[in-house]
Amino acid sequence: MKENELETELVKENENENETETEAVPGAEPGEAAADVQDDAFYLELADYAAEGWRLCQYTKALVGKVLNPQIQKRGMNQVKRFDKHSAASLEKLGIEVLDFAGEAYNTGLPVYPINLEDFEAEDELRVEVTLEPTIKKLNSAEILKKGSVVVGRINNEVLCGN
Repeated sequence: MKENELETELVKENENENETETEAVPGAEPGEAAADVQDDAFYLELADYAAEGWRLCQYTKALVGKVLNPQIQKRGMNQVKRFDKHSAASLEKLGIEVLDFAGEAYNTGLPVYPINLEDFEAEDELRVEVTLEPTIKKLNSAEILKKGSVVVGRINNEVLCGN
């Protein structure tokens, strides 16, 4: 092989290696690293998992609260508290925070979808009555991974969510 042909072959091999390194990643913007896309996908899946865990825990609390036997009720509530504690600690280690705005004053800056906001006037003072789904955010960051869903009500003690 001539020296010129050898150089051409080496250049082609380098080009092929570079092409495989910069191949498009599904869901990635041009120039976005594959690790960033995988990291984002991980956090979004983790956010869904955290929201479902929260929802199951809330349902279990309500169900255990209806148990008539006080001993069984206490044991059930202790299990729910234990799950809450360990779940929150694990999510914190993974960099996730679950936010429940129930009872707090509502404003348009809250990272939630109020499902009944159209029932009120713009001048009404509102609060979050019920959290249907929590807000999930990255820990120590303002980045919201998943907006929560809430029911709002007037602060002046008019409860409009059936409580």
